[in-house]
Amino acid sequence: MNKLPSYTILFFRFFMVILGFFSIFFYPMKFGYEGSYSSYYDDIPLIFVTIFTFTSFGLFLHSDWKWKIPSLSLVFLSLFSKFDFPIIHYTSAIIFFISSTIAMWNDKRVFGFGRLSLITYPLFFLDLLLFEFIHIFLICLFHLIYILKLFLLKLSK
Repeated sequence: MNKLPSYTILFFRFFMVILGFFSIFFYPMKFGYEGSYSSYYDDIPLIFVTIFTFTSFGLFLHSDWKWKIPSLSLVFLSLFSKFDFPIIHYTSAIIFFISSTIAMWNDKRVFGFGRLSLITYPLFFLDLLLFEFIHIFLICLFHLIYILKLFLLKLSK
């Protein structure tokens, strides 16, 4: 970590993490239980695409190149609905979750989240929405801890 991100980038990433947390609670609370987060696309497509596109941009700003793949797959996942483009959508979702797990697994700065993420995979076969909720919660928590560490490091310099 030679060069720390600017405060502007860190605040933007912090906001994107909060948006990610908000979205995983908002959809089920507002529209009830559906089989997956992608099912909420029909309820409010513009907000769905906007939230996930902004969140993916927050991931893209991560300095580690391993987060570029989850970021781009999240853009594809949000732009190509499961109803109109199921192959692109589901392929993007699989790439997003697996590449996020790999990125967290290999990150030494925030330890243990890759392992926790890997533990959630059996839930995929039991309850897809619960799997997505826990996995996205872990990704958001990972980034929140990482951003707070960067803020503290930046303040100490």
